[in-house]
Amino acid sequence: MIGLLLVAAAVAGGALLINVIRKSSRTNQGLQIDRRLLRRTPPAALGVRPGQPAEQAAVRLESSLPPDMEARVKDRVLKNRPGMKDREWDWIWFELKRFFLMSAVMRSVNMYSARVDKAWHEFLMFSREYQQFCERFCGAMIHHAPHAPRSDARLQTQEREERAWFDWVYGELFEPDQASGSIWGSFYRYPLPQAVIKEFEQADHETLKQSFFNPAATAAFPDLQAVADMLIDRMKRQIKEAKTHHERGERPGRESFDPTGIGVLGGAMIFASMAGDPHIYDEYMRDQQLNRQSGSSCGASVYGGDDDKNGGGNGSSCSSDGDSGSGSSCGSSCSGGCSS
Repeated sequence: MIGLLLVAAAVAGGALLINVIRKSSRTNQGLQIDRRLLRRTPPAALGVRPGQPAEQAAVRLESSLPPDMEARVKDRVLKNRPGMKDREWDWIWFELKRFFLMSAVMRSVNMYSARVDKAWHEFLMFSREYQQFCERFCGAMIHHAPHAPRSDARLQTQEREERAWFDWVYGELFEPDQASGSIWGSFYRYPLPQAVIKEFEQADHETLKQSFFNPAATAAFPDLQAVADMLIDRMKRQIKEAKTHHERGERPGRESFDPTGIGVLGGAMIFASMAGDPHIYDEYMRDQQLNRQSGSSCGASVYGGDDDKNGGGNGSSCSSDGDSGSGSSCGSSCSGGCSS
């Protein structure tokens, strides 16, 4: 009898382990629905704050899309994901449009969501409409190319630096939401590279535009140029503030970087990155994010977005024509950029 019980326990334990592995496999493919996606509707105007330069670009992006394009892309996505909830789709389409806005401004932008990448791929199937959208919005195609999935744990140094750059830009343009974190993976996990901080501190606007931003699109569209100028100004100011805190030996709270609440975690990110110690960065950013969440139910967690659920860093590799610039590289996960 004891032997039979042991065998039954072993079988049950094996079945449980198999179920865990299968569930993990499904989540790593970005197929499990995160309930946080179903609680709120995405904000209007891509979540860009009124009066910011990106507001006009967000409006133009929406007007550049064919009226029925979302429904047509959604229909193709649902053929492979028939159980997808409408609210989940709303967030995926919303984050894809945010990605397009970033791609129009930046020289290259890596893709960190298998869910968003699937929607992007289906949009590409409407090749004529997709090309017309890109040309209307940023003057040239936002290109895409496939790439084999890999886990976040195997990210190399360059890829971590690219993700840090993505997080800083995203947080300055948009208010990260918990739903955003569940799609893109956790924000602010990696420090900005010291070389990037030094370059922004020392270089002038034109040099930085050539290195980190999309020179053709920003030159052709005043609203995109205004966004690039805003990001350069904010980075320079945040570096200056962070340097002052370091010189005074201070450990500032997030509010000290910007009392308006815009990009406060970006400023904290720069301050922690300048310490040059990943352990200090990790502890400081976790503390700042927990403080932020205690005052709001809508903050995107530094570690709260489950990277396994969204397939962050997986899905495909997308590249723009021309060189990738010193700001980031197109060769690793997924990058978009309007090419001329």
